[in-house]
Amino acid sequence: MEAAKLLQTCTCVVNPAGGLHEQSWRGQLKEFEAKLAASTAQWKLVVGHHPVYSSGGLHGDTAELQQYVEPLLRKYRVQVRLSFAYCD
Repeated sequence: MEAAKLLQTCTCVVNPAGGLHEQSWRGQLKEFEAKLAASTAQWKLVVGHHPVYSSGGLHGDTAELQQYVEPLLRKYRVQVRLSFAYCD
């Protein structure tokens, strides 16, 4: 089977211009869902900074990701969600 049929690479880029307060999380969420919906990949892997769930003492779970992102991961059958940073 061709690798392209197994995995598609989609990137949602946060525009750092203007700083955090000028970024639209709703716009990013809409873009994220559109890319998940359009994906025909057999395997979907999402990488993010903050964890959806964490046993870490200082930060713990991320309620916003549980509320807004996790339902999309389930709806579009994302098999793997990785978090690459956790700081205590």
